[in-house]
Amino acid sequence: MRVTTQLPGTPPNGMTPSHPSPRTGVIARRTFTEVARTASMRLTAVLLVLAAAGVTLWAGSRRDVADPTMLDTVAVLAGILPPLLSTLLYVGSPLTRDLTNGTVTCLIATAADPREAVHGAALAIYLPGLPLMLAVPIAVEVAGGHTGTVTFPLVIAALGLTPAVGWMLTTLTIRLAVVYGPETALVPLWLIAVLVLMGVPAGSLLGAVSVASWAFLALYAAGAGCLALAVWGTSPLLTRQRVALAR
Repeated sequence: MRVTTQLPGTPPNGMTPSHPSPRTGVIARRTFTEVARTASMRLTAVLLVLAAAGVTLWAGSRRDVADPTMLDTVAVLAGILPPLLSTLLYVGSPLTRDLTNGTVTCLIATAADPREAVHGAALAIYLPGLPLMLAVPIAVEVAGGHTGTVTFPLVIAALGLTPAVGWMLTTLTIRLAVVYGPETALVPLWLIAVLVLMGVPAGSLLGAVSVASWAFLALYAAGAGCLALAVWGTSPLLTRQRVALAR
């Protein structure tokens, strides 16, 4: 008689559940527990909190500056750093190790659907940084004394699109790492990060576009839409066979 290992919520005989499975939560908790043990992740968390405090103090020192361009730019982009750094560290170390020693392959082969495994891992990496993503833009504007000039497009960009872009970057990178390997997955992550973190400040400081404008919001939304299409397009690649070959 063959004995199989199943995570909680796994339907019998390979049936597909008709409702959200708790397996994603199980994988998320396992991934978070494992990642939280690594010194690099703990150090990164401390550095991000210190950086958030430093940026807020810097914003407070600019209360006498009439032009809010720099503050607005920081408010929009600050939220991308937590998921960017967390994903980079996770894919570069714990996930690489799990792919190498077959942990991910065994998990998916015996119990979890590849999409659930990726979704659970992405939640574990993304959610701990979400409070900073939402708090820093608000703290920067409040400390800088420019709350009266905050525009609706700026709020949507900083508190809506940036967290969404962070989530999609996390998901896309982990998917590519599981399917094609960590080295390949980090290439688009770096390219997008450089484009956003260098291109947006340069365009803002040169006066090409204002991050508080509807034009920037439209461009940002278009870029986020392209990223969403990339995430959607990689979903069919998540098969058990591809994950096994990625070892």
